[in-house]
Amino acid sequence: MKLLLIVAAVAALIALIPYLRIFIKRLELYFRLRGYCRRKGFALQPTHTFWMFGSRRGRRCDFYIVSDFAVYSVKLWAMRSYHTELHFTEDGSYFVRGYIAFAAGLLSRIPVDSKRRRLHVCDFRPDFRDEWYIKPFYPVLLINPTCYEFRYNTNDGETVVGAGEMLHGMYIYTLSRLLGELDSIEQGMNWR
Repeated sequence: MKLLLIVAAVAALIALIPYLRIFIKRLELYFRLRGYCRRKGFALQPTHTFWMFGSRRGRRCDFYIVSDFAVYSVKLWAMRSYHTELHFTEDGSYFVRGYIAFAAGLLSRIPVDSKRRRLHVCDFRPDFRDEWYIKPFYPVLLINPTCYEFRYNTNDGETVVGAGEMLHGMYIYTLSRLLGELDSIEQGMNWR
């Protein structure tokens, strides 16, 4: 009986590891963004109480970053594993590609695609203040924690998408790349 409980506890711990990764990365996101916005004098405006735990199922943006120059409306997504690829398609859907390794020493990997899911239409302007309408507006899909690679699939094949590119009406970003873009804005460079 004790062995069965130990095996069940180990299995539960292994199953929770991806979610623990998400939790830790989102806490890191909270502290880094809050500290960054305070240092730079930007306003961080959440749209709901637990904004740092936003998911892809939500239909609203999770928070705004408001600077003197622009308003960034941010929707959070999380990838459970770094060793996956996030694929966006022309028809407005996405899927996650993972890999199964057979004979790891030989480096043979077999791709396994998840079910295609439709991208939710996200409302990037809930609770949008009147004074923000005069500033440039940038909808951002922030993938945190991130995956190995973003790709865009078309009928002609697939291409690698870099952080900062626009897909389906929103800019795709990782946290470090978004903070780098905000730094360049402050230094007088144009953002998009």
